[in-house]
Amino acid sequence: DQPRSRGLGDVYKRQVKNIHNKNIVVGITGSIAAYKAADLVSKLKKAGANIKVVMTKSSTSFITERTLESISNNKVLVDENENDESFLHLDIAKWADIFLIAPCTANTFNKITSGLADDLLSTSCLAFKGKILIAPAMNPDMWNNEMVQKNLEYMSKHKFRIIGPDYGLHACGDEGYGRMSSPEAILESLSNEVEKNELDGICLLYTSDAADEEDSVDLG
Repeated sequence: DQPRSRGLGDVYKRQVKNIHNKNIVVGITGSIAAYKAADLVSKLKKAGANIKVVMTKSSTSFITERTLESISNNKVLVDENENDESFLHLDIAKWADIFLIAPCTANTFNKITSGLADDLLSTSCLAFKGKILIAPAMNPDMWNNEMVQKNLEYMSKHKFRIIGPDYGLHACGDEGYGRMSSPEAILESLSNEVEKNELDGICLLYTSDAADEEDSVDLG
């Protein structure tokens, strides 16, 4: 008998096995690429992750809360869910093992990498202690803007991980970098980041034992 060749299903299982039972917050901002979030959330859910979606107000113009609620099996969270007496942003940050923003507009990117917080998504980011994964989605001129690139250069590498963006044709007709990466590429990057962190944790434990001792609407 000849050995069975490994199919795409085997590769997929290998990539996402470390996401099983992880609590993942998916932040969605006001980009036309928000429609890809439905596929992304579906893939994360199929991988066995627990999903909570946090949407900015502008993102609801591109994809409905009901769609994402039906896929994630959880209530979608927006600014209206929080009031002056609630601590929803803290609850979200404490619940999450992984924080992913996909798509992330230029406005949200500049805001959270600068430590600013004025809505449920950005305040939750500020309260989250782990690394935040960001999948940018914006016009090429916005991605190449000096201020965006400056924030990209000086942001904390311990707090943020950038996924993409990809090169291609945009909805506005421009061509260049700024397209949100595919859900498959985001899933793979997320899985690799989890694996890296788990390996770092193992190394840290070993060393310690031996030594005895982290909206505007853009077309992207």
